Amino acid sequence: MSDEIAVLILEVVKGKGNIDKLTREDLTYAEIYGFIQLEIELGLISINDQNMLELTKQGTENLKVLQKKVKRTIKKNWISPKSESKIQQIDKNDIFLPSRNELFFD
Repeated sequence: MSDEIAVLILEVVKGKGNIDKLTREDLTYAEIYGFIQLEIELGLISINDQNMLELTKQGTENLKVLQKKVKRTIKKNWISPKSESKIQQIDKNDIFLPSRNELFFD
């Protein structure tokens, strides 16, 4: 498994996202399953009480190292959403007005 694929898998598990990002990289479901099993065996991913995948402490550290190692050359991967900037999903008819104190830009 390449470092780029490992980063994608760990990011998907960390963000509790779907595997569309991985299927766009021309990976089959069987290959994705195999890579996830490998990450579980290496102790980077674990399965919690609700049968959900989550990163272990070692997995989080490994993700940080791999992200620095892998250079993002594909334009669509240059910008990743910040998890702390996400808000709880609201109904489509609700209006969201954040307070000025909650807005921050880095």
